[in-house]
Amino acid sequence: MVSDPTAALTAVIAEMVAAEVERQLVGRADAESPWMTADQCAAYLSCAPKRIRNLTSQGRIPVVREGRRTLYDRREIDSWLRSLGEHPWR
Repeated sequence: MVSDPTAALTAVIAEMVAAEVERQLVGRADAESPWMTADQCAAYLSCAPKRIRNLTSQGRIPVVREGRRTLYDRREIDSWLRSLGEHPWR
């Protein structure tokens, strides 16, 4: 136990900063990956995950399948959206 209040406060702040840095580093690793799951793709496109799954089963959205996994490449999704025109959801 630390008897000095300044040292105790410094220790608490250091722990909080370390936790925040770790949280941001973990978030950055996810953001840097071009690969998304259906749920991540839905969040990226601001639509329901069911919409992404329907587009996938209809073959209307670019996907990469590896075994049972279905992944979406962020760059291919961006390109696909551009190819749809100005109002892709109408």
